[in-house]
Amino acid sequence: MAKGNEEHNLMLTHIATLLNCPNNDAMHQAILSSDLTKYQLLTRNALEATSWLKRYTQALLEKESAHNINTTNGE
Repeated sequence: MAKGNEEHNLMLTHIATLLNCPNNDAMHQAILSSDLTKYQLLTRNALEATSWLKRYTQALLEKESAHNINTTNGE
């Protein structure tokens, strides 16, 4: 599970949501009770979800950065 920091728990919550798990504990239980095939599928889906979250975050940060530059330059 997450290290206990708020941002880690929030990331787990986002991943659980993207994997259609009702909460972090349900996702954790699904992982622990999985056979090898199911575990591999959960792993692949989690990696895809985190990759999507990373791209989404990068896009938001680029947009925010561009806005801040424009604001600083008086545009």
